[in-house]
Amino acid sequence: MSAYFRAYVGYLENLNSKNLNQISLYVAPNVHFKDPFNDVFGIEEMKAVFAHMFREIGSVSFQVNQSFSDGANGCIQWTFTGQLRKKPWVFDGTSILSLNNMGLIVEHVDYWDAAGSFYEQLPIIGSILAQIRQRLAVRF
Repeated sequence: MSAYFRAYVGYLENLNSKNLNQISLYVAPNVHFKDPFNDVFGIEEMKAVFAHMFREIGSVSFQVNQSFSDGANGCIQWTFTGQLRKKPWVFDGTSILSLNNMGLIVEHVDYWDAAGSFYEQLPIIGSILAQIRQRLAVRF
């Protein structure tokens, strides 16, 4: 596992609104960031996504549970903790990362269950989605 990859993982584990500008130490200017709600290119756009998260959710944390890297690509499995609608909000996710030859992140793609972890927490639509999920689930 490269030192660059480990440094970025450490940065994510300590990410907050005060050190957000340091992201340029770890990601390439043309970075591609994607999650269930966003698909953006560029450092400023990626920072805007995270800044929005801090404004809407407040203090958040990413605990990296596992990480793998072959030097050019990597995967991290993490747990997100924050507050949604003044209630604890915790969910697991995975990020696929790609690094350039200088060790900067050129792609960061997050995968997590937006339906179960977010939409089902909302009034009205949440109960509808929970019912749909129950109907589609295999019963033993």
